[in-house]
Amino acid sequence: MRESRLVVSGGCLLDLATSMNRACALITETVPYYYIDPTTRTIQVNQTLTTSDVRWVCWGAAYTNPFPNIDISLYSDFSVGYGFKTMVTSCGVEIGTNFLACFGANDPSVSSTGAKIGGQADPPAGKFSQVSVGGLHACAITNFADTATSYRSNLVCWGNNRMGQTTVPAIVQVSILTTINYTYVQLGYEYSCALRSDNRLTCFGSDLDQSLDMPDRVLATNTKNGGYMSSGSSYGCCHDCSQCDCSTVSHAGVGARCLEQQRISVTWYHTCAIRAGCDVQGKNPKCTSGSLSTWYAKDTSCFCNSCVRPHEMECWGYNAWGNANAPPGKFKVVKADVDFTCAIYAECNNK
Repeated sequence: MRESRLVVSGGCLLDLATSMNRACALITETVPYYYIDPTTRTIQVNQTLTTSDVRWVCWGAAYTNPFPNIDISLYSDFSVGYGFKTMVTSCGVEIGTNFLACFGANDPSVSSTGAKIGGQADPPAGKFSQVSVGGLHACAITNFADTATSYRSNLVCWGNNRMGQTTVPAIVQVSILTTINYTYVQLGYEYSCALRSDNRLTCFGSDLDQSLDMPDRVLATNTKNGGYMSSGSSYGCCHDCSQCDCSTVSHAGVGARCLEQQRISVTWYHTCAIRAGCDVQGKNPKCTSGSLSTWYAKDTSCFCNSCVRPHEMECWGYNAWGNANAPPGKFKVVKADVDFTCAIYAECNNK
């Protein structure tokens, strides 16, 4: 295993992006403005003229856009999935209509009864909020009640179902006061993983290389082929409006401190997820104050005493290159690809 660190002097890492053999980090750097004080003849910093710079830094193989003619600014969410060899498919959620549009490779199949099964580029009808494309299948989250009702789930999957990767496990509701929904989905080659509003993680489909072998897993349904889920409320962001700010439209219940797409990364055959913590705003008195550096520190205003190992990262599945050997520490962002993983420590660049 090879481990490397990118440390930003005078700034922090904000986000990550990965694609096959390439990775990028969004960094912010503070550039001091130095001057010589004529009285003391010492070097001083003029805070008024100090500037901040936010930019992407990339490394690895050169990136080739597989869909150069598609304007992704027309989509509120856009995903690219890679199959074997030249099979590349993308799907996006159209801004305004919330309809799905898919492009590229398609692999329709036929069922045992001879019925035609649409491929990964044949999206379902309805309005959706988020989409992810795997090798030969795709899934989308809907926050629209009529679409969820028509499919009997707010998570809808389509395409190749050879390993059960499009058979969404039904959620067993435990209360008539609140409804548990799927909140975010990401796909591997032949398996799918989705976060739930009760902070459980569900994965289903192929278990090749232990792709579904999350820590302390239990059956998601009463059958072995129905996938697995985490035994406790361990992952994702806060969705309890009594505990956190639910006013943010794009990321309801999580505010600016926690984005679920930054807390889980599903690749061809391995997955990494950051455990839930105290990334909430507003109503939780532990988190109403405190700077970035104190969100995760013990005995400070935002330490999550109710969470088990908050903000630690867990990885499972294919590990030939050490890509699933999660290092110790607390993290805020993780992004992985076929055989490597990148993550940002919670407290800026510090472990």
